Amino acid sequence: MTEASGIGQLPRDATPMRYGEIEIFVRASRDPDEALCALVGPDTGVEAALSQRRKAIAEIATAAARHQTRRSE
Repeated sequence: MTEASGIGQLPRDATPMRYGEIEIFVRASRDPDEALCALVGPDTGVEAALSQRRKAIAEIATAAARHQTRRSE
C-alpha cells in the first residue's frame, strides 16, 4: 500500500470497489503488519462495516499480544 496523503504513514484502512463489490482492508494500529480484509456486497453500509472490522482487528491484536506475553513467560 502506498503512503497516505503525504503524511509518511501507511493508510489504516481502504475500501476499493470493483466488479460491484467492495473490498475492505483494515490495518491493526498496534501492529501495522497485521490487517483484516473482507469482501462485501454493494448494499453494505461501508462505515458500519469499517467500524466492525476496526473493532475486530483491535480485539485480535489484543488477544495476540496477550498470547505472545504468555509464551514469553
